[in-house]
Amino acid sequence: MPEDPANSDRQDPLVDLPARTLIAQVADPAHNSGGGVAAGLTLAAAAASAELVMTLASRKKSLEPQRPQIQSLLESIQAHRISFEDAADRDVRAFSQLVSTQRSAREIRDSDPAAAQKLLQSSYVQAAMTPFEISTEALEFIRDVESGLPFASRFTISDLGAAAALARGAIEAALLTVDANLAYVDDDAAEPLKQQAVSIHDQAEAIARRVVERARTAIANRPKES
Repeated sequence: MPEDPANSDRQDPLVDLPARTLIAQVADPAHNSGGGVAAGLTLAAAAASAELVMTLASRKKSLEPQRPQIQSLLESIQAHRISFEDAADRDVRAFSQLVSTQRSAREIRDSDPAAAQKLLQSSYVQAAMTPFEISTEALEFIRDVESGLPFASRFTISDLGAAAALARGAIEAALLTVDANLAYVDDDAAEPLKQQAVSIHDQAEAIARRVVERARTAIANRPKES
């Protein structure tokens, strides 16, 4: 994320901004936006794509026996979408807090360097936790996407593939932000979180690959219209 903090007192949720304004804001160094914000918004869009598929599935008479399972998945995906819509703002708040702590550490660095270093270490761990928590939830979401495959039609399964592919990229982006913050943390403190991040990455990669392959197979086997 950019180094220059600004507009930290902004109240309007990012997701409420017009799309063109939001994209321009992410590109503007005057705002506390960047990769973490883009990851959160991408996850919200991925969840919306999956939600569409499950909503349509919940209305199909042929899937009536599976409706309780479909409804449960739909509600879980809806909850993820709402959470992801707020993820961009959580990332902005985390970065603003980090910048504020960095300033406080600089103020005491000369008089108490040990305390300043301890403050910085703690702040970087806290800054890493927000994208880590987002990626953890994104892994849960991508599992829901895979669970929804049996209920997708040959016309909607590509939307689940798109959701999985978008989520995989967003998880990669969020975990890069985790790495960027943990780079300033002592190895002993950073290592447990790094190991969990690797596990999230590997699991998400495997699940997304399966979902996309299933979607591609279904698309390839789709009957040609005469």
